[in-house]
Amino acid sequence: MPFRRTNTKLLEERMSGRTFIVVFIGVAVLFAALDGMGAQPAGTKFVQYPSYHDGTIAFVYKGDIWIQPPTGAARPLTWHDGVDSYPVFSPDGKWIAFSSNRTGNYDVFVIPSQGGRPKQLTFHSGSDVAVAWTPDGKKIVFKTGRSSLWGYRLFTVGMDGRLPEMYIPVRASDASISSDGLSVVHTQKSSRYTRKGYKGSCNTKIFVYEKETKRSRRLLNTDMHENHPMICGADVYYVSELSGTFNLWRVPLGGGKAAQVTTHGKNGVANPSASRDGKVIVYEHEFDIWKLDVQSGKSEMVAINLGADYREAPVDFKSFNTCDSYDVSPKGDRVVIETHGEIFTAPVDKGRVVQITDSHYRDRYPKYSPDGRKIVFVSDRSGREEVFIIDVDGKNLEKVTDIDARKHAVKWAPDGKRIAVAMSDHTLRIYDLEAKTHRVMLKLEELAPTSFLWSPDGKWIAYIKPNRDLQGDVCIASAVDENPEEHVIVEDMPLDEYLETFTTEKLFFLGETSVDDRDMALYSVSLTKETEDPDDPEVKAAKKKKKSEKGKGKKPEKKPGGEGEREKKEEGEGEKEEKAEGEEEGEKKEEKPEEKKKEEKKLPEMKIDFDRIEKRVRRLFKPVAQLRGGAVSPDGKSIVLLIREETAEKMNQVLYSYNPDAEKSKLTKLGTASDMRSLGFSPDGKKIFYLSGGRLYYRSASPGSPKSVSFSVKVKIDKAKEMSQVFHEAWRVMKHTFHDPEMHKVDWVAIRDKYAAALPSITDRTALATLINRMLGELKASHMGYYGAGRRSRRRGPSDTGISTMSPGFELEADAASGLYRVGHIYEDGPAAKDWANVSEGDYILEVDGKPLKAGENYYRLFNHALNDRVDLTLSASMDGADNRTTRIQLVSDRSVNSLRYYEWVEANREHVKKVSNGRLAYLHIPSMSRRPLARFKMELEQFRLHEGIIIDVRFNGGGNIDQQLLDVLERGYYGFSCLRGSVPVPHHRSGFFGKKCVLQNEYSFSDAEVFPAGFRDLKLGKLIGMPTGGGVIGTSSHRLMDGSSMRTPRWSYYSKDKINLENLGVQPDIKVDCTPEDQVAGRDPQLDRAIEEMMKQLPAEPPKPLERPNW
Repeated sequence: MPFRRTNTKLLEERMSGRTFIVVFIGVAVLFAALDGMGAQPAGTKFVQYPSYHDGTIAFVYKGDIWIQPPTGAARPLTWHDGVDSYPVFSPDGKWIAFSSNRTGNYDVFVIPSQGGRPKQLTFHSGSDVAVAWTPDGKKIVFKTGRSSLWGYRLFTVGMDGRLPEMYIPVRASDASISSDGLSVVHTQKSSRYTRKGYKGSCNTKIFVYEKETKRSRRLLNTDMHENHPMICGADVYYVSELSGTFNLWRVPLGGGKAAQVTTHGKNGVANPSASRDGKVIVYEHEFDIWKLDVQSGKSEMVAINLGADYREAPVDFKSFNTCDSYDVSPKGDRVVIETHGEIFTAPVDKGRVVQITDSHYRDRYPKYSPDGRKIVFVSDRSGREEVFIIDVDGKNLEKVTDIDARKHAVKWAPDGKRIAVAMSDHTLRIYDLEAKTHRVMLKLEELAPTSFLWSPDGKWIAYIKPNRDLQGDVCIASAVDENPEEHVIVEDMPLDEYLETFTTEKLFFLGETSVDDRDMALYSVSLTKETEDPDDPEVKAAKKKKKSEKGKGKKPEKKPGGEGEREKKEEGEGEKEEKAEGEEEGEKKEEKPEEKKKEEKKLPEMKIDFDRIEKRVRRLFKPVAQLRGGAVSPDGKSIVLLIREETAEKMNQVLYSYNPDAEKSKLTKLGTASDMRSLGFSPDGKKIFYLSGGRLYYRSASPGSPKSVSFSVKVKIDKAKEMSQVFHEAWRVMKHTFHDPEMHKVDWVAIRDKYAAALPSITDRTALATLINRMLGELKASHMGYYGAGRRSRRRGPSDTGISTMSPGFELEADAASGLYRVGHIYEDGPAAKDWANVSEGDYILEVDGKPLKAGENYYRLFNHALNDRVDLTLSASMDGADNRTTRIQLVSDRSVNSLRYYEWVEANREHVKKVSNGRLAYLHIPSMSRRPLARFKMELEQFRLHEGIIIDVRFNGGGNIDQQLLDVLERGYYGFSCLRGSVPVPHHRSGFFGKKCVLQNEYSFSDAEVFPAGFRDLKLGKLIGMPTGGGVIGTSSHRLMDGSSMRTPRWSYYSKDKINLENLGVQPDIKVDCTPEDQVAGRDPQLDRAIEEMMKQLPAEPPKPLERPNW
């Protein structure tokens, strides 16, 4: 039943118990009444993606489609847990097309504009986004990645939901169609408003595709974004930053001079939409909806008053049984955990959970004090990250630090009177908790210490100091001297080290041993001079014998009151500690100073001999598989190792124990776990703790099953406060991690205040993501963004109802004559290409799993929800089906089909190069700058290394981090050859390529795929051919925020050897060649053809003769 009026009884019936919407609509009606009486409430912010028809505006608010009629209150058109977005009115205004992720991914739906039941029209697991209607109102135009190797294409789907068809055969995203349907004005990629000031080659460009001539032309020639083109009469309106801010501009459809239309400042214009008659444009400005009268050129804000109610309860209590970090109490019987920004203590086995902090701020990294009475943690409750200390019962909160920097790590000194804090200002500071003072122990130029440990006596700190190459060196310095001397323990190990444990006798650390795989080994360094070889089996045996004899000769200690009394006393102490953690158990008895002093733990005495200490570094063992982590007990006598082992099915993480003092040291398998992290021993060394999938587990150091630290805690979530917290946390993370400390000359505090002013209007996470990303866009940089938790749905994960589009490995082509589908292109190496499949191109498809299939039917419905992973296809060579046969085909995912499509594209390019060059040139493509493509590159380079030249293609490569490995291989030169008796000469280097080289690049080559061609040219390896690269060259890192959302931050810059920053500039080619939409339609690749031409110019007229075997 449609929403036709605001009848409360009707709404109660329709909402099935969601009666809060009645109040919501009532508020809207009340606002309308007040408006008539002269009261003018402020308009609701963050109404997005407006569409206009005859005075009515459709828009998105809190993930639903709403309608604002010319008069009266706005009303909801859709109401679903998923996110509904991108509404588009039909030409007659009777329908609204929109996209929704209610099925797990964005599909196209349609709904009557007066209300009704939405109808799903597309059924593909890719993203289908409604863009426009055809002028006759019969079909919806949407953008999709289906059937496209690179970028979006425009498809149409009818109201009957039959199989979509390609609309125009070029890459296209946002589009507008002329009233006669002959001209399609479109961008080649999605419009962007979050990367402001971008002038790179990958900006959005507007093209005009003429359907009659099948020709395409560039409408403008600017170096700025040209967003959201709209045909209004004889002009095309669009959004540009030519004036410094996103504003509406217009240009004649036939081409000509552009003129600015709106003059907004600040956030400018976003997401405009024109009415079908071209007389009105609605758009977003300052998170409000504005309306432009095209004829007069005047704009005005449209007041949409919906109140600021939540679609869900504004305050919720959510249960968690996982944690982000933890620490074990000194006795090993309790843990302190951090989950969703709150800190709790929980029993390892049985007992009560105690909440330590309770706020909407983020409290993290909790650590028990050595006596177990206090907890230190990091919190942003003061507006920036600071260190706080609190009692284990949640009382006596005290702020310790007052430094505007991120706090990377906090550790207690063994005496519990000091803490050490590593900060993002490259310092390690020691705080005296009794004297309320602090001093800077270290101030490094390179980075903050990546890890550090206190010595058991509290007089020393071991730390990893980044060197000039940003690889870690192991160092030790005094923690008590005012000007401590730095003792470098390890500085000649070429890669990174990670500290594990500092005992009275040794320092243990992990060290990387491989550049490519980042394999590790475990090392120890003795703190005093060694008089015996610790690896000598006889020495180990003697130590074991001595220890055994010492144990036998030791008499049991007589305990006052007898053994039973002692046990009773210990039991009573346990009860007292439990009471200290529970508030209702009463206050702790105040201790007298002399009693406290009496109970203070005596720290061990230790000595460090730094003379030739670097000679005492010892590699403990070499695993047969990849060592990924480890932990050493506090006394150094027990070691566990996390080793990555590969099986036929998958890669496993296996936990082993290792005894370094055993006569024959060996590994003992303890068990396996997935996603194991934060591995560590309890302070008494008896238990091993770790996180797996966010759950906390513990076990002994001997074989057996692990046990879960079972807890369930409830966290109060005030959604408004939490979204404010996430906003400010995102701002602060960027402040302390952005690659340029001057924030690209932007007043970052003013930017925060500007966008924070809109927080009271934020009522859902989609709007929050928009707000944060617009704020980040002010920095005018690449490699950044905010990604909300649970982006696909407000209340549901994508796996609940999401589909995966499946394919039989061939294209289906509709045949009008027979009314059937026929087998089209069969993908090489796909399931239909196998001999046993017995499928041929041109076969008629009669049935799928016994069900008839007619041309035009949306076959994705059959393949998406097949009962089994294989389907029975009934095929025939003739349309009458007289010779039909049934074959069973394994379905593969659409992603797999896209991979098959990619490899066919590569092979087609390779064959083209081979044919045109008569086999003298080779070709390879690098799809991304990551590990697997690197391995494939090395393999293919060896495969083609005897060719005279090679074309290395990095077009459509989004980046990664393998530029150094690629250039290392390509720099290798010919220096000789070897010759087996009776065979032919083989040139060296075996993994080098000695012929001519060039690199193909385009505007979709990003990040490391820009660094690589820049280095290729600077090293004089060959020419660059194609288009300027995208200009997004920044190193990036990821940060998880309190609510589970994440953000990407640019952390380091890249410069050429001439000190040129490639960010926003890109790499200019030596030979500029574009690939236009017309080339796409014709199936041409002018960039590849030019590369072949240039390479052939560098080769001699005739191929050189092979190396000849010399006379002996």
